[in-house]
Amino acid sequence: MPPRGDLSDDAGPGGFEAFYRATADRTLMVARRTAVGDLQLALDATQDAYVEMLRLWPDRCGRPMAANRSYVTRIAVNKVIDGYRLRNRAGMSRILNDGKSCLGSS
Repeated sequence: MPPRGDLSDDAGPGGFEAFYRATADRTLMVARRTAVGDLQLALDATQDAYVEMLRLWPDRCGRPMAANRSYVTRIAVNKVIDGYRLRNRAGMSRILNDGKSCLGSS
C-alpha cells in the first residue's frame, strides 16, 4: 500500500483524484435533486461527502468504482438530509422562542 499522503497511486491509475473527477458531477446532480434545487446545500453536501470519502480512502480504495460511487453519493444525500434537519430545528427553535416571548408579554 502506498504512503497515505500519496493519493494519486491509490487503487490504480489516478487514485482518489481520478475517482473524484469521474464521480463528482453525478454526485452533485443527485445531491441537487435531493436538495430540491438548492444549489448551495447540494454543493456543501457534495464537498463534505468527498472530504469524508478522502478520509476513508485508504480503506475503500481497493473496492470497485461503482461501490465507491454509490457510497459517496449516499454520504452526499445524507448530508443534504442533515442540512434540512438543521434548518427545521433552527426554524422550530425560532417559532418556540417567538411563542414564549408572546406568551410572556401578556
